[in-house]
Order: sequence, then C-alpha cells, then structure tokens
Amino acid sequence: RVKLVYIMDLINSIQKRPLMYVQEEKIDYIAHLLMGYCIAASHNNATSEMDKNFWAWFGYWLDDWMKVNYSNSYEVKTLYWHEILKDITDDEREAVELFYRLCKQFFKDYEQKNGYFNW
Repeated sequence: RVKLVYIMDLINSIQKRPLMYVQEEKIDYIAHLLMGYCIAASHNNATSEMDKNFWAWFGYWLDDWMKVNYSNSYEVKTLYWHEILKDITDDEREAVELFYRLCKQFFKDYEQKNGYFNW
C-alpha cells in the first residue's frame, strides 16, 4: 500500500532536502512543485482537508499576515504568493526561508483555528 504524502509533510521534506525535489532552492520552483502536487492530488482524490485549504487559502492568509507583520499599506501586485514573497525580501534565500516559516505558522493557525481561520 502506498503511503499518501500530504502538503505539510511535503513542505517539511522539501525544507530538509530541497535538491531531491527541485533543481535549485528557489521560491518559484517550490511554488510550481506544490502547484503540481495539489493539482495531481486533487485529480486523484488523494487530498486531505489541509491540502485543499493550503491551496485555497495560503495566499489570502499571507495577505492578512502582510498587513499585520509587514506593512498595512503594502499593495499586492500579484495573485501569486511566491511573487509576493520575492517582492518583500531582499534575495532568493530570504524568500525561501520566509516561506518555510510562514507555512509553519499557517498550519498552526489552521489547526488551532486562529487568526484568519477563526470562523
């Protein structure tokens, strides 16, 4: 039997050994890998609620995070969360590290129904 890998596990695995998943540890590469994972998993009915909610809500959650933690006056220039991370960081490495930190917070907020998920 094949063990299903979910988005949170996948992101943690990418963080531990990025070159197993992407040619270079760039935020664009990671975003496209995750997009492919989410699309394939949804077509195969192999997604968890967390997978669906990460794909649907991470960008909106990031927008709220930006207003509280970065700048309330930040104007979003794109719909893509990976482009936003590049826009607010100084280099590629910083964007990737911020992504990993934000994912941990996103998953924690989701599981505890905090902040954006307090409905």
